[in-house]
Amino acid sequence: MNLKNKRILIAPYTPTSRALASALLDDDFDIQVIGYIDNYKTGENLYSNQQIGALDYDLVLILSPNHFSSIYKKLKSVVGGAKLIKVEITNYQYAFLTEEQIKLQLREVWCQNIKLRILHGLNRFFDLVGRDPNRFVFLAKSFVGGNLKAFYLYTAEQNKDVTLVTDNQEVYHAFNEAGYQVTWLGRWQSLFRIAKASWIIQDQANHTEYFASFGKQQKTLQMWHGIPLKKLSPQKNITYDLLLSTSDYVSKTSLASLFLHRKIINTGYPRNDLLQPGLVKDEYLLTEKTIFDWVQAGRAELQRILIYMPTHREYDVGIDKPGMKTIPLDWKSLDQDLAKMDCLMVLKMHPFVEAHYQKLVTDLSLKRVKVYPAKKDIYPMLKYSDLLITDYSSVYFDYLLLDKPIVFYCYDFEQYVDNKDGWTYPFDEFTPGEKVYSACYKTLIEAIDNNLRLDTYVESRLKLATKLFQEGEVFSEALLRQLDGLQTVGLF
Repeated sequence: MNLKNKRILIAPYTPTSRALASALLDDDFDIQVIGYIDNYKTGENLYSNQQIGALDYDLVLILSPNHFSSIYKKLKSVVGGAKLIKVEITNYQYAFLTEEQIKLQLREVWCQNIKLRILHGLNRFFDLVGRDPNRFVFLAKSFVGGNLKAFYLYTAEQNKDVTLVTDNQEVYHAFNEAGYQVTWLGRWQSLFRIAKASWIIQDQANHTEYFASFGKQQKTLQMWHGIPLKKLSPQKNITYDLLLSTSDYVSKTSLASLFLHRKIINTGYPRNDLLQPGLVKDEYLLTEKTIFDWVQAGRAELQRILIYMPTHREYDVGIDKPGMKTIPLDWKSLDQDLAKMDCLMVLKMHPFVEAHYQKLVTDLSLKRVKVYPAKKDIYPMLKYSDLLITDYSSVYFDYLLLDKPIVFYCYDFEQYVDNKDGWTYPFDEFTPGEKVYSACYKTLIEAIDNNLRLDTYVESRLKLATKLFQEGEVFSEALLRQLDGLQTVGLF
């Protein structure tokens, strides 16, 4: 699509859309980004739908994987469809969809809306005839997060009537072959299962279009998928009956303001039960067996296991070519140094960039680095590791519960901070581990080696873990007890 010499607005205002603006300005298109459209935020060059009528612009680019339909519908009533462009990210590259291409996609949305009307009718029926309070639906789009998986497995073990509703073929077959109840998202059977459920449970913020069709007696639980180190945009389109947090402190300082909710409970994340062996039946469901076997064989030979889990960079996307930038490591030398230190490294990347690193490891014939599939669950492996390498990913909060060393490899710290809205918690104070800001690979190797030899952050990790997590129980057990208790005493 020709964007040259265009005056552009971008919706909504997020770190991802700011990265898009930077990419547009960096390329030789003579594009002018005049501002952002966001009905929920205010600031310089931020406009609501009602304000853009007075602006001089050519196109509106919409980049929102989870909320495109609602944003498009509202903007179309203001500016018309011809000026609206949908932006998608595929293989580290932006794709720009015109009005006709959007219409083709929206036909699928039209079919979806018919199903939602049917779901609405089914829910009204079950509101009248009643529902079994022990019937749970776990709603998972694209992939199953660790909280969803762990809590599903636990509730199934407690003889609850549980159904996983997913659109991921691999997930569907894995649960089905393991003997668990699973149905395909969007099919008629899934609508019936959803309508009959007393609890609808998520740990992401997608597929919220279903929520408007839920029955008055149905209850929703948002488990989310991590304590937010970075500031996130509040999710104000849905009010959940119940929001899960990990402690009073986390509730008050972050999660309570992130979601609209009627009640918040601090029983902790079910996925952290996977950090202890034997707490969750079928804990290795949705894991990568070949890499688990490789890790266990290494441990048997007294190799130390490193897990590297960097966060996703929104700015690793290109306009007219793939824009992903490889982590600045000398990978061949890294492989050799890992051998000298008797270490193996498991690399867990974002789905957008996984294929690139799989190819890199294969092309370089690396012996001591394996890439873990991005959409599979790595949490059961964390307990077998000796050290975590990360940057700004909230996985390290959970890793505190293992009381093992953490190295923060922040080679692009300034660029990352510039693209974000700031920190929820002060970065230096809330990152109990050695920080490597240099892109020099040797500096990272030295930090890893030093922390494996001498762990000097034990006290600071314990102090932070005490603040972020409640003590004691099996997290899934505590959560289910809360759900059962809330229904018994009629708090909803």
